[in-house]
Amino acid sequence: MTVTFDKSVAPSLLEGGYSYSPSGNNTVQVYFGYDQDRDIYDILEEAGLGHLTDSVIYTDYFNEDY
Repeated sequence: MTVTFDKSVAPSLLEGGYSYSPSGNNTVQVYFGYDQDRDIYDILEEAGLGHLTDSVIYTDYFNEDY
């Protein structure tokens, strides 16, 4: 699963140990590696990134480019 965030959360993603890719329009993308059966809010909470849920712009559950 790939999640697109507002780029303002990039430092928090790095601090949490996640790398990201710039994706245009002031956004960054992070690949979390979970399938479509998982809820994004649960995934972020488990990853220690629950405080970033308000910065999620788009969730692509079917992206297999990675």
